[in-house]
Order: sequence, then structure tokens, then C-alpha cells
Amino acid sequence: DHSKSSLTDDYEYAIYGKVFKYDDSNGSKVAINVSYGFSICIEGNFLHLQNNEVGKYIYLLMRRN
Repeated sequence: DHSKSSLTDDYEYAIYGKVFKYDDSNGSKVAINVSYGFSICIEGNFLHLQNNEVGKYIYLLMRRN
């Protein structure tokens, strides 16, 4: 059945990548590097990024305002 919706339906751009570096040495600020065919560094509060680890696959979902 192709009528099932998914979370990605609400976004204009969705990609799937692998965490290859996790840096929590800066106190409450965390940086994770993810490979999506290109490298991107995502920085944010520890509370929002703490469940990520090297080797984990994550989605990046984006939409326009």
C-alpha cells in the first residue's frame, strides 16, 4: 500500500547519514559530525544531541519557512 504517510512527507528535504564523530568536550554544547555523502557538523545543547553516538544512522529533515 503506497498510501501510508511518513514523517518525511512533512519536509521538503530528507537525507539519511552516519555519525562519524561525537564531541562533548565543551560542557553543555555538543558537536556531531555526520556523513550524508558530504560532511556536516551539527552543534547544539547536550540535552538535544546526547542520544547520538559514532556509528549511529540519523535523518536530517529540512523545510522552508
